[in-house]
Amino acid sequence: MKFASPILFSLLICLNFYLLLKIQKNVAESRKCEIGVENLANVLRAQKSTNLAEILEFGGEDGVKNDTKTVQTQLYALYSGGGLGNLLFELTALRGIASLLTRRAIINVDRRDVIDVLIAKVQPVFPRLIEQFEFRLIPKSKIRVLESNLEACCKFDDPERFSKISDPNLWLRGHYFQSFKYFDHLRDKVRKWLRPSLMTQIRADSLLEGEFFKHFIICTHVRRGDFTTDGLHKPSDGRFTRLATDFLVEEYQKTHEKVHVVILGNDPIWSQSIFYDRVTNKSLQNFALPYIENSPPKNSPKYQATITPTLTAETDLAFSNRFCDVVLITAPSSTFGWWLAYLAKPAAQVYYRSVVESRDGVIREMVEDDFYPPSWIKLETSMGGDQIRRAKFSIGH
Repeated sequence: MKFASPILFSLLICLNFYLLLKIQKNVAESRKCEIGVENLANVLRAQKSTNLAEILEFGGEDGVKNDTKTVQTQLYALYSGGGLGNLLFELTALRGIASLLTRRAIINVDRRDVIDVLIAKVQPVFPRLIEQFEFRLIPKSKIRVLESNLEACCKFDDPERFSKISDPNLWLRGHYFQSFKYFDHLRDKVRKWLRPSLMTQIRADSLLEGEFFKHFIICTHVRRGDFTTDGLHKPSDGRFTRLATDFLVEEYQKTHEKVHVVILGNDPIWSQSIFYDRVTNKSLQNFALPYIENSPPKNSPKYQATITPTLTAETDLAFSNRFCDVVLITAPSSTFGWWLAYLAKPAAQVYYRSVVESRDGVIREMVEDDFYPPSWIKLETSMGGDQIRRAKFSIGH
């Protein structure tokens, strides 16, 4: 294979040098030293070769050449500033789509912004996930662009409709790909790819006092922050959060002697105002609250609650993976809350607030059956607003 353009060759060498510097910086600064991104090294082989064809033809650790069929997606969340939940959806969806189409999952190295995010945000935390992709430079002229999942975040656009297309390289132009149906057939593998590192697990273990380690743990996820101002997502509501947590405590106290509640999320001060009469944290017991959003519900069951500090997203994921027997999603469109539930203990039961009841704007882009797995149980408040019940049309039970 010959290339007439010296400009293309020069650009690729510059890109390779840039990526090498980024990875070297990542090794020096990151708390994780196991880079383990063998596929990214495929591109960096240019440092040892003057033959551009070597880089374009090298197809990964199994040595398959570049005539193997590939698929890539827009990875919109990676260059638009999406949070970790959004990033995980797009990356795992791409890997799942590749599996369904029997194609290689590709990340094209012509996207410097995407590579930046992968190196800075994803690879240090989930190196095994990054290892599931091949990094290649595929000219746009050799890629067939198809529209998929273009107009909605949370609907399943079955990629198998592209299974009979023979073009060697496909690019699915769409946003977010937030449906478990893209990758649920790989769930056991996904859990391995997103398994926390030893150091992250140690930090997660420190969130819980030793006396509660063997208790049945109900994890309530709180999502506030930008959800309170973006005009689209509905944040966790104080009344629902407390009532639903109490409801689940009563349910599981019937079958478990010791039930403990852990509040995960991005607003521990707000959470303290909701669970102030149940908090075990000594550092929070005398906290000067700015307000009390709701008085404790009448007939609230007796239990203790631990409010975790806002550390890192991966710490919360590691905690859920190790300790959460039940997960309650109180902000129904939170993608991070979704992953907290999906990666919880294998037998964990998941509950989530009705996205319709919360009046979350994402409902316009969502098919609930595509976003929430069928075993998850939808909760809603009663007509009087003072009780929680399973939704009549819950996907689950």
